[in-house]
Amino acid sequence: MHLYSTETMTTMDKKDVDLRNSNILELFQGAQVLLTGATGFMGQVLMEKLLRTCQIDKLYIIIRPKKGMTEKERLKKIFDSSLYERLQREQPNCISKVVLVTGDNEQRGLGLSKEDHALLVHQVNIIFHVAATVRFDEKLTTAVAINILGTKDMLDLAREMPHLKVSYHTYNSEVYPAPLFLQKIKFNIQIQSMHLLILIQNLFVFSVLGDWPNTYSFTKALAEDLIRDEARGLPIGILRPSIVVNTASEPVVAWINNVYGAAGVVTITVMGLLKSMYCDKDNAADIVPVDMAINAALAIAWEVAQHTSDNKPVQYLNTEMKTTSKNEDIIPIYNYVSSTQNPITWGEFMKLNEYGLNYPSLKYIWYYFFILNKHRFIHNIYIVFLQLLPALITDAGAKIMGKQPIMLKAYQKIFRFTDVIAYFSTKQWNFHNNNVQNLWKRMSPQDKILFKFDMALLDWEVYLSSMIKGIRLYFLNEPFESIEKAKTRYQRLKYLHYTIFYSVQLILLYVAYKIVLHYWITFKDVLLEILQYCY
Repeated sequence: MHLYSTETMTTMDKKDVDLRNSNILELFQGAQVLLTGATGFMGQVLMEKLLRTCQIDKLYIIIRPKKGMTEKERLKKIFDSSLYERLQREQPNCISKVVLVTGDNEQRGLGLSKEDHALLVHQVNIIFHVAATVRFDEKLTTAVAINILGTKDMLDLAREMPHLKVSYHTYNSEVYPAPLFLQKIKFNIQIQSMHLLILIQNLFVFSVLGDWPNTYSFTKALAEDLIRDEARGLPIGILRPSIVVNTASEPVVAWINNVYGAAGVVTITVMGLLKSMYCDKDNAADIVPVDMAINAALAIAWEVAQHTSDNKPVQYLNTEMKTTSKNEDIIPIYNYVSSTQNPITWGEFMKLNEYGLNYPSLKYIWYYFFILNKHRFIHNIYIVFLQLLPALITDAGAKIMGKQPIMLKAYQKIFRFTDVIAYFSTKQWNFHNNNVQNLWKRMSPQDKILFKFDMALLDWEVYLSSMIKGIRLYFLNEPFESIEKAKTRYQRLKYLHYTIFYSVQLILLYVAYKIVLHYWITFKDVLLEILQYCY
C-alpha cells in the first residue's frame, strides 16, 4: 500500500525501462546470491529488491531459529509483512527462489553444516554480508562474535568459492582505525578462544572502548580492519551508510519495522514520552532512506564485479578507502550519506514531529511537547520536571489503583537509548562521498531509474511528511481509518496537557507571590525599625 504517490517519491515501472541496457540487471540475471542478515531491517529490504527486480536464479539466506520460531516460520512472517505485498502480487512464485540455510552468525563457521557449507561454496557467485548486531549496548562477547568473527568466517567462506564475482559488506559510517594493540586482541580472539574477550568485558571494557561510544561502533571498526587485512585478492566492496530510516519510495513509501536510531526518537517524541533531547539542532542529521541505501549496495556490487572482470582499477577517493600493502589490492569504501549533497539539520529533521499532529495514533499517551537542548544541564532540568516527576506520579497512581507501574521502567530504557543518540547528535560529522557520486555518474540511464540512490534527488519535505505516516501505519500498525477517532482523543490530551501546564504555572506564581510577599513584609518591618532608630 502506497501512502501517496508523487513524482519525486515513486519509481518508474519496468515496462518503461529498456532492461537490455541495464548493466546491474545483467550482473544479477541468473545469479546465485548469498545473503546474511535477511531478517534485519536492511536485509529485508535488500531481499525484496533482489527478488522483485534483479532476476536472480537463487537466493540463499542464512537464518537461525529464534524466540520459539523455526527458520521457516521466521521467513513466512517476513513474507507476510506489508513490505512484500507488491512482490507477492507481481511475482506470486518468488519464494521458490529462496533457499533456507540453517546457520548462526554468532557461531564459528557461521554455524553451517558440512553439507550447507559445500552447497554455498559450489553454487554462490555473489555475497551480501549484512548480518550484524545493531544493539549499541550489546555485550562485547556477542558483538565480537557476530560483527568480527562472523566477518572473518564469511571471508574464509568467500575465498573457497570458485565462481565468486563480488562480496559486499555493510558497515556504519562512524568508524575509526583500530590501534595496533586492538588488532592483536582481535587476532588472539580469532585464533585462540573467547577467554581473553570475557576478561576484557568483565574488567576493562570501558577503557578498551576508548573513543568508541559503544560496542557496536567498536566491533564494526575492528571488522573493517579485518577485511583490509584478510580480504586481499577477493572481489570485495564496503558500504558505509549513515543513519538508515524509512523507505523513500519502494516497494512502498515510508515502510519501517523498528524504532532504532532517528526513527525511534521520532516515535517516542510524537507519542508524548520524550520531552527533551540533548542535541545541537544546527548539526547535520545524516539520515538516508533504506531503499536508496540498498540501491546503492546493488550498484556497488556491479562496479566491484566490473572492476574484477576488467582487471582495471577504478579511481577511488583516498579518504574513503583502505588499501592493503599492494596497490592492486584496493578495497573500495562507499560512504552513503546525505550531508554532502542534500544536508538537513537535526532541528529541521525533528520538525517532522509536527506532522504527527495531523496523523495522531490511538497509542499516543500524551500531547506533543518537545525541545532540543544543546546544553546538558538545561536538558537535565527538563528531564527531571517533565519526565521523571510525571513518571513517578503516574506509577504512584498505578500502584494505588492496583495496577502495574511501568512509566519509570520505560523511561530508564528511553534514557539509555537517547544517550546513545546524543553521542551522534551533539557532534558535527564530516564525510566524503565522492565514490558514491562517481558511481552514480558511471551508471546507465536505465540503471539510474531502476536503482535510484542519488541523495540530491530527495525532497526532504515530502519525505519527512511521509515518514511519520509510515511509523503510524507500519510500526504502530494503525490503519488510516482510525485517524478521526485518534484526533478526537488527541484533542482531549491537548486540553488536559494545557490544563495541567497552566495550572502548574498558576500554582508556581502563587507560591512565588506568597514568598515575595512574606519577605517584603519582613523587609518592610526591618526597614521601619532602622528608620525609627535613626530618627
